[in-house]
Amino acid sequence: MSRIQVESRAHAEATYAALRRLPLPGDAADLSREDPPERRAREDTLPPHLAGLLAAYRRVPAQTWLHGVALCVDDSAGLLAWLEHPTQRSPALRDPPACALTAALLEVLRADHRDTLDGAGPPLPAHAAEVAARLDPLRAALWEGRAAPPLAIWHCPSLGTRGRAISGAFGRRVAIDLGQPVLDAVFVALHEETHAVSDALSVPDRAARLRRDTRRGAPGADVHATLEAAAVVVAAAVVEARAPELVEAYRQWERRWLGEYEIGSGAPSRGRPRTATQDFA
Repeated sequence: MSRIQVESRAHAEATYAALRRLPLPGDAADLSREDPPERRAREDTLPPHLAGLLAAYRRVPAQTWLHGVALCVDDSAGLLAWLEHPTQRSPALRDPPACALTAALLEVLRADHRDTLDGAGPPLPAHAAEVAARLDPLRAALWEGRAAPPLAIWHCPSLGTRGRAISGAFGRRVAIDLGQPVLDAVFVALHEETHAVSDALSVPDRAARLRRDTRRGAPGADVHATLEAAAVVVAAAVVEARAPELVEAYRQWERRWLGEYEIGSGAPSRGRPRTATQDFA
């Protein structure tokens, strides 16, 4: 029986909608690139509260934790409490820069995304269950020899072609846009899930993994590049071994994904990690 659930969570969609409004050139986690150029946010036209969020974001080193905040909690009330009360966060996220960043995100959510927070979440696409069904055997191969943790896929249209994921006592949570074509959604979800297996193998030092940074030139950017490289290679191997009929579709998705979002140059070499920075997973 599949251990994959597909769900819609309003607080996650609201968070990624807010982060998508930040122009982050040179940052692999830049969601604003999902918009066409004429609609992308521009720093010189941001309203004050968004400009404040952008400034706070830039002051926090290795700020990738912000992209997983919504996945750590179950609902809008939990998210707002986590952002508002430092005691709800780990000690590492209670210093002044982290508190300024969470406060700025809280302000943007309350000012501009209250309706989404108070809603039921975006409706699930008709093919959401098909995405889970197609992912299931690939995920089983990825976790072969170990018990795969339960997985919840949260539908977040604001992520576009990107994905976010986190592990916890609840198992695994992956946020993607389930509304994209079925195989694209499967491959994004597989990429996110692959990180749960490949990250510790490619960068064994957990402290180093926590210092990863998606910003080009940042001290932790090389760690992020290594983690992304390994996930790309391992996911490709899983598809080749367990779903050979999907290999060409996966390669097309991979080329498109790398071509549109790569920071750096060069294409991945089969069988070895890349060195160019890829998007935050």
